[in-house]
Amino acid sequence: MKKILTTAAAFTTIAFVSAHAEGMTFETVDTDKSGAISMQELVTAMPTVTDAQFKGADLDGNGELSKEEFEKATTKK
Repeated sequence: MKKILTTAAAFTTIAFVSAHAEGMTFETVDTDKSGAISMQELVTAMPTVTDAQFKGADLDGNGELSKEEFEKATTKK
């Protein structure tokens, strides 16, 4: 099971890396300036993002991406 979750996280990161390469930053995606990125904000910025990808990047499971979660998902390792 751990291997499946690790693989899912890797795919999530790969999906978000393209946004980072296009110059998207946390601040530009967080359009309501709440300090967190909602699924709606992310889909507006990146229409091809899936619910599964968002959930994979939402490490604490609170339904939003913190700056740290967004940066982890958009940074090549």
